Amino acid sequence: IGLMRAVSDGANNVINKNNKNKELNIGVLEEKLEANGIPKSDCVHTVPAKGIIERVDTLLQLCDYVVISEKGGFGTLLEMVGAFHVNQLNKKFGGVVKPIIFVGDVWQKLYNDIIISLDMHNQDDGKSFIHFVKTYDEALGVIKSN
Repeated sequence: IGLMRAVSDGANNVINKNNKNKELNIGVLEEKLEANGIPKSDCVHTVPAKGIIERVDTLLQLCDYVVISEKGGFGTLLEMVGAFHVNQLNKKFGGVVKPIIFVGDVWQKLYNDIIISLDMHNQDDGKSFIHFVKTYDEALGVIKSN
């Protein structure tokens, strides 16, 4: 669907062009979407997630980096908040903290509004694990530098 499909198709293009292992592209579909005939992209699929929270949790377990596109909608926002919160917990209580890369202008403003508007005094502001970039090439630069 939309951005999820585009990302998977783009990953496949790079995988095929560079003769890489197709198992580098992993999809996590929700049961509800699969049951309603939403077409799967051409990638390795996990067992369908029971819901969006399980889907986000699975994606976070499987990834090395979280790249948040400005082209998404509420699903993208949910995935961003989930990744941010998991990182906060992992940083505080032990666990793997995944870099989160925000692509596009919208995220810096939204981040600033959240920090100002919510009670974040006793929470990690994420500055140690977030990166704001304007382009996907810059996002790739962040990934390559880590």
